[in-house]
Amino acid sequence: MIYIFKVIYSSFIKNWTYSIVYNNHWHDYKIANILNLTLFDYHTELRRFNFKTFINYKKVTFQNEEDAQKVANYLNEKYGVILKLQGIV
Repeated sequence: MIYIFKVIYSSFIKNWTYSIVYNNHWHDYKIANILNLTLFDYHTELRRFNFKTFINYKKVTFQNEEDAQKVANYLNEKYGVILKLQGIV
């Protein structure tokens, strides 16, 4: 598997949470853009995972690392090869 998406532990809006990052991009709209998805579609795709969305910042965060890692693994599995073949990574 190609590991493009990673989990970071950060203090986002005064709460220590886990976030998904791609090449130092942690804003969801940037990740969605890289994946050729709208922000709404990106969030919809992640609905089955246990996340908390900060509406004002449109950022998906996770309270536990295991949930965040599941999402990173999912994104790597689904999009990693495609991004690699497109030369984005």
